[in-house]
Amino acid sequence: MAVSPEFLFFLRKVPFLALVLEEDLKFFAEKMEPLSLPKGAFVFHAGEETDAMYLVVSGRVRLEEPGEGHRTTGFLGRGDVLGEMGILTGETRLQTAVVETTAEFLVLLRKDFDDIMTKAPHLAVPLSRFLSARLLEARGRPASDASLSRLHFLAGPAAPSDRLVLAVNMGVALAEQTGRRVLLLDVPEDDRCGLFARSLGLEPVRLNEHTVRREDLLNPEMIHRLCAEHTSGLSLLSLPRSLMEGKFAGIVYPFLATLRRSHDLILFVAPDFQSFSSRAVLEEADRVLLVEPGGPQPADAATAPPNRLWTVRLEPGPPRPTGPGVFRIPWRNEFVPGRSPLFPAQAQATRKAFNRLARRLGGFGFGMAMGSGAAPGYVLIGILKVLERHGLFPDVIAGTSMGALIGSFYASGKTPAEIEEVALSITKARMWGLADLALPFPRQGLIYGGRVLRLLKSVLGDKTFEDLEIPFSCVATDILSGEEVVMSNGRVAEAVRASLSLPFFFQPYYLDGRTLVDGGLVNPIPTSVVAAMGADVLVAVGITGKPAEKRLPGFRRKPQPPRGFWKGPNIFQVMLKTIYTMQYGIAQFRKEPAHIVLEPDISAFTWADFHRAADIIRVGEEYIEPLIPKIKSFFPFFAKPR
Repeated sequence: MAVSPEFLFFLRKVPFLALVLEEDLKFFAEKMEPLSLPKGAFVFHAGEETDAMYLVVSGRVRLEEPGEGHRTTGFLGRGDVLGEMGILTGETRLQTAVVETTAEFLVLLRKDFDDIMTKAPHLAVPLSRFLSARLLEARGRPASDASLSRLHFLAGPAAPSDRLVLAVNMGVALAEQTGRRVLLLDVPEDDRCGLFARSLGLEPVRLNEHTVRREDLLNPEMIHRLCAEHTSGLSLLSLPRSLMEGKFAGIVYPFLATLRRSHDLILFVAPDFQSFSSRAVLEEADRVLLVEPGGPQPADAATAPPNRLWTVRLEPGPPRPTGPGVFRIPWRNEFVPGRSPLFPAQAQATRKAFNRLARRLGGFGFGMAMGSGAAPGYVLIGILKVLERHGLFPDVIAGTSMGALIGSFYASGKTPAEIEEVALSITKARMWGLADLALPFPRQGLIYGGRVLRLLKSVLGDKTFEDLEIPFSCVATDILSGEEVVMSNGRVAEAVRASLSLPFFFQPYYLDGRTLVDGGLVNPIPTSVVAAMGADVLVAVGITGKPAEKRLPGFRRKPQPPRGFWKGPNIFQVMLKTIYTMQYGIAQFRKEPAHIVLEPDISAFTWADFHRAADIIRVGEEYIEPLIPKIKSFFPFFAKPR
């Protein structure tokens, strides 16, 4: 069964097809078959013979190492490839691949690949180049760095100085935050090449049709020689438009394939979309970054899939994303020719925004899942304090119940110190003052929750999810259907009020036609939610301790069996113990996809110890401090000597 033309774009994402000319892709398109697998299915197991290559069209696949524990080593999604080296070399599977959500694949069987090579022997040349390059990479760099490169198209703003400052700062941030080989490629409108390199004090290589041959642009080694190198690790290459629009126009696609082989991340900058080279890059790009305010935007870019199209807004004030794939960067361009265009350390908010965008583009987005846990959830404040002290800033946050409350405060722009101040203000007297009891007949819960909502609004105001500085989602449970409800639009305070509505104690919250209660009933650690939001490095904080260790008001440290009617737990304690027992069991499953699971010991505190904020926050600080090196190991920025 032949593959429809719409999948040809994905074929170029297969590493060993990157050097194959477009007309030769038909050999592979005719052989690839569609395949659907349900959640929980195994694509293959470690140790099996490699009989096929899989190209992910949709869904999510988890990779596991063989052995005890089935340690998760990574996740693959749309456009990623499994088993391409195996059908070339015949090596057995090194990992096990499990489908996390219903997934669609394009499959190339090894026997069909052998048939292609028999019918088209000329393809052996680019494939042998691929194998040679991969062997050199394996000897010179860690295997984790030999990943498929990404091409990002930056539709720069109309003002040339804004375009220069934006591109250079983004390129340097990409190089520093990812530790990968980053190329900033500029095709200026007026053929004034090398401005980006000269702004950084570098001497660009002068290029024109007389000094560059077709073969030069298809040779990865020559590409490196043509680049100017910055101390951050950023490579800068500027090509005259006359070169790309002239006799070299016919090799644009192979040229882009060569760039993918020579660099891990390519940032292409062009002033418009009218040129052939710009349209070609737009078609090939893994990500299209539309800058606002800027020049005219192309219609085909505006209709790109959401996971391919991102918007970068240059605005005064703090950085505030306005939804998935939208980034605001505090912008005040004071660039003067002859001075560095890089934002200084004093422009902390702007640099933080560039770094967050760079991590998301480079595949190192830091996602934090904050679990449920009532008062012991204050440990999250201590954890955030220490993370920021060490330069670790979450890029995406999801929270449940108390995790939703702390997460929403942080995502709104509150510092850990400001959140701590709010927590310390909750004395015993104020805690009871927040309990607007539904007396004398509590039909749906003991507490109305109106005063808690007012407390949330005193911190969050009327902010919507689109107003938050950091992308944020929170989880609730539809008590009528039992379904998980992930909230990421509307007013944040109302969503958080729904997420922390502990059944029996709080009345359900009615929102958008649903009857919502505590999200901990279905997803006490929302790791799956933060992963779906696009995070790459997943850190889950579990606050739901073992039921045997969970202290409740009135329980002894080591509960004794009841001896009489008035001994043992009362109805409130039985209800809480039931909820915590259920949440603990669910949490063990929900935390699994995380790269790092944080589980501080909060057994010394009860769910109602809101007045003990200082002690609980201190537990979070002391717990996370020794784990900082482990967390930093997932981010290349901290591995580079500075």
